[in-house]
Amino acid sequence: MSPDETSRREFVALTCACCAAALGADALADEAPQPTTIDLGPLSDFKTEGPYDKFARSKKLLVLSTGKRIAVATARCTHKTCVLKVNEGQLNCPCHKSKFDNDGIPLNGPAKVSLNRYGVSIVDDHLIVDLSKQFEERRWDEVEAFVSIES
Repeated sequence: MSPDETSRREFVALTCACCAAALGADALADEAPQPTTIDLGPLSDFKTEGPYDKFARSKKLLVLSTGKRIAVATARCTHKTCVLKVNEGQLNCPCHKSKFDNDGIPLNGPAKVSLNRYGVSIVDDHLIVDLSKQFEERRWDEVEAFVSIES
């Protein structure tokens, strides 16, 4: 065998090393800092009462407009984390058929736990969500868990 040739054992070892390096680089890329605040757009986009799933797939967020309040909740079902969808004005889990009301409280299961909400504010008439602040159902009335809107 010439010095330019590689044995099968060396080839397998080199391939494994390359795969490990690629996986390590991918893991480092996943650990890149994510933004903690997201601009969801103008408040006028959420004037109609009900849930909005515009950001469910891309950001895993739901906007919940109920009366004179807007809240932002996770779009992941509390049963097995499938992404929820709005169907006929109701939040539905396409995986296991859980349904949630427009506040994020489970109506029928298998989901038993309400959706967590995130901190939310209005800046320059835009809805801003703060992912670093989370609120369980018992804390939904805290001032940062929703914004009040005028009709």
